[in-house]
Amino acid sequence: MQKGAVSVSYTYSNQGIEYHRSTQLSQLNRDVELQEVLKNNLLLSIHSSEPTLNDIFTELTGRKLQ
Repeated sequence: MQKGAVSVSYTYSNQGIEYHRSTQLSQLNRDVELQEVLKNNLLLSIHSSEPTLNDIFTELTGRKLQ
């Protein structure tokens, strides 16, 4: 994770199999798999999430907040 990076998680179905993927928002335009999923109308869900303060603190210090 990069400090403050927003991630995007998506789920799609292809030939009856459900797949879960995630990428950083800043890399979304480079996600060829997502582009194909959208092009072929296979997307089931898509969500974004921001790191918590604890996530960033842990990344910087190697310790969790108490």
